[in-house]
Amino acid sequence: MIEGNHCQDGGGIYKDGATGIVTVSNSTIADNTGTLTGGGVVLEGGNFNLREGAVVSGNVAERGGGIYMFDGYLTFNDTLVRNNRAEGPTSARRGGGLFIADGYASFFNNTVFQANEAIDGGGIFGYATTTIGDATFEGNRALGEGGAIWSSGDFDFEGPAVVSNNTAGSDGGGIYSIGLNLAFWESTLSGNRAGRSGGGIWSGSQNLSINQATITGNTASGDEADEGGGGVFIEIGSANLMGESEIANNSADGILGSGGGVLLLYGDLTVSASCVIDNNSANRSGGGVEIVDGMATFNQTYIRDNDVDGKAGIPNPGNGGGVHISGDFLTATFNDCVVENNVAASEGGGLWNQTNTVLNFNGGRIVSNTSNSGGGTINDGGGGVFNNGGVVLVSAGLSPTTIMGNRALEDNGSGGGILSVGGGVGLTDAIVLGNQAVAKGGGILTIGGGMSSEQCIFEGNVAGDGGGAVEVYNAEATIRNNTFAIGTNTPSELAIDLTPSDDNATINSSTVEFNSKRVLYDGTVNT
Repeated sequence: MIEGNHCQDGGGIYKDGATGIVTVSNSTIADNTGTLTGGGVVLEGGNFNLREGAVVSGNVAERGGGIYMFDGYLTFNDTLVRNNRAEGPTSARRGGGLFIADGYASFFNNTVFQANEAIDGGGIFGYATTTIGDATFEGNRALGEGGAIWSSGDFDFEGPAVVSNNTAGSDGGGIYSIGLNLAFWESTLSGNRAGRSGGGIWSGSQNLSINQATITGNTASGDEADEGGGGVFIEIGSANLMGESEIANNSADGILGSGGGVLLLYGDLTVSASCVIDNNSANRSGGGVEIVDGMATFNQTYIRDNDVDGKAGIPNPGNGGGVHISGDFLTATFNDCVVENNVAASEGGGLWNQTNTVLNFNGGRIVSNTSNSGGGTINDGGGGVFNNGGVVLVSAGLSPTTIMGNRALEDNGSGGGILSVGGGVGLTDAIVLGNQAVAKGGGILTIGGGMSSEQCIFEGNVAGDGGGAVEVYNAEATIRNNTFAIGTNTPSELAIDLTPSDDNATINSSTVEFNSKRVLYDGTVNT
């Protein structure tokens, strides 16, 4: 045991030089103090191995409470690093367990970093390349950024790593990364908490990749509209989620917290390979995902059971239960995705789209989503999709898109399937089935802007007033080669209500079946 020693650098051990190998096994380095660096160990160069039950515990220094690495190669193998602290008179108190200035560090075989503390990087503060295999980071704490890990180097989680129950006062409850690359593969982030953004991960990395990973039960508590990202917060850069990764049960619980699962502030986001975004929650918007600016593509992704209707706290206002797109001049594309059983307090139970943004939905399903339409006007609702002046284009992918069983409830909830206000909606080869609106447009309500539908089937949609399948209000409409089938649709039994859009509405080669009063057009009910 190396215990109770004190030095300016390397209270317990100081290894200098670029050559030589030091191995510590079945030994404890405890309760040592370094005034500046490395309470337990300082590595200046060469190789340093901690293995086979080595313990680094209760050490204190301003930088690298447990270990400080200037350079060299540092390997952890079956090692416990716990209860170390970065303490001192300046704000440079970083790396409670480990500070990596340069060199290369790797972690394997059940290595554990536990209950270490610092201002930044409670467990690790690193500038250099790091590889993490079978390691656990739990209960570490940062007053600022990076509860478990703060990194500006290349950080590669090869797995199976676990990052759990760490906290950061600001950003990155689990991991804070501003390096070139952060790869989180075959690993788990759970129960981490950030006072502002990125409960699990806060990424400003040029490249973020998440593959075959589980990110669950993390929380971000920032109160501003651009804060949140309970699971993952992406400040900038390119982010890829793949390999059946799951982002679940995360929360943005601040007053205006957004993006319960993921918040993309700026950059490119691609989600693919049967990833699941489910049971996440936020207060302002984007129970599953919030996209502020950039480009987003979802391929064969499941977005389900997300909430902006009180699960995270008080809805404010609670838009976009599944995905909320709030930036201008961006494109979001959904290819053969499932958006299911998401809930919004106000608008867009499934999806919410902003002015000047193009939302493409190609194949897949938008099903059983609910907007509870808290605003109380016909401009509120959109059980499946709410379009706030942007463009929504729905077409076939591997199969036709199905918009089914969505509901716009309470007060004047309108547009059970889709509500578009001042923008454009185009549907081709879509099935709009069994949607419900308390007020107008059981299938679709368009207010201003324009709407087109071609080769679509509308069946069994219900509205309390106006068009059970479609209502177009002060907007241009082209309805061509559609079938409107089986359904009472409204108390007035109207399938399509085009008043007062008569002068700008065209219906060609469409069939309206099983409705005793078919179309309200040019002030006349046409049967």
